[in-house]
Amino acid sequence: MKKKLLVLISWEDPCSSSGWKKAEEHDLQSALCLSAGFLLKTSDKKNISLCQNMSNTGNVGEVITIPRKNVISIKSFKRKAEKWE
Repeated sequence: MKKKLLVLISWEDPCSSSGWKKAEEHDLQSALCLSAGFLLKTSDKKNISLCQNMSNTGNVGEVITIPRKNVISIKSFKRKAEKWE
């Protein structure tokens, strides 16, 4: 199985509210989010994807795709090579 890069992505997420209020009562801020996982290769130039789970067969789970325009920073972590049988 090919090794994947372990990353921590800091990104901005829009917020919304529901229900009826006066316009001046809607004072929402975007949220700063952190997502950690294995970086997935993609040909998509507008988005970045990572998974939180990966099996020895190469299957991945818990995938999140984040618009690149929302990414604030990406930090990568070195990890030791593993041998999966």
